[in-house]
Amino acid sequence: MSIATPPPTAPATGIVARLRANLAGILVLVIVVGGGIAFLSGGASAADYSCSSYLTATDTPVGVATPVADLGRTHVAKGSSITYAYCPPASGNHWPVPQAPLAGRVYGLADAVVPGGYIHNLEHGYIVVLYRGDDAGAADRLAALQTWYASAPTGPYCNLPTSTSLMVARADKLPAPVVALAWDIVYPLETVDGAALDGFIAAHGDRGPEPMCNAAAAAAGQSISPDMTSASPTP
Repeated sequence: MSIATPPPTAPATGIVARLRANLAGILVLVIVVGGGIAFLSGGASAADYSCSSYLTATDTPVGVATPVADLGRTHVAKGSSITYAYCPPASGNHWPVPQAPLAGRVYGLADAVVPGGYIHNLEHGYIVVLYRGDDAGAADRLAALQTWYASAPTGPYCNLPTSTSLMVARADKLPAPVVALAWDIVYPLETVDGAALDGFIAAHGDRGPEPMCNAAAAAAGQSISPDMTSASPTP
């Protein structure tokens, strides 16, 4: 039994063609915006920040914990549009309590985590690990980070739980597939190297400008910030 082949559809002309084109454009826009909403859920939006430049492997070599320029630490209201001199930023303007610091955990591919939130974590000496989520290896990278996080060490002085002192989140346009951040320090890695990440925490954890325990403050010669409500300079 043969299956009849439907006749070819004649191309639309005139106003019909224009209407079809417009409807197709609207559909594409809805799909794109819908995808953006899925990734930018949780009260953050693409307008929350922009980047004047992006760090490259030349700026911050892979496997090297590299000091970067300090961008300040002024509190700004959540929703403010912040421009960072470089991305991913390891300091700069950020949200105040209670919008930040963000909860320490592993954030998934669709979770919106922006610098305005995580920079407050860095300010208190916490470690932030970013991973690329826009390539074919993203899911495996995330799974490896979840495995590492389950037994990740705490900071060298404060000994706070990882649920407070460590977070992992997606960020694209990174200088390497994985980038660990401490205050004003950027550490790119090609893979999820647990030993390297553990060493970074030991070397740079608990050393923000507002450390979260007396030992960290004393070791760094800094003032003591006893709890998460300690204030950064305000606008």
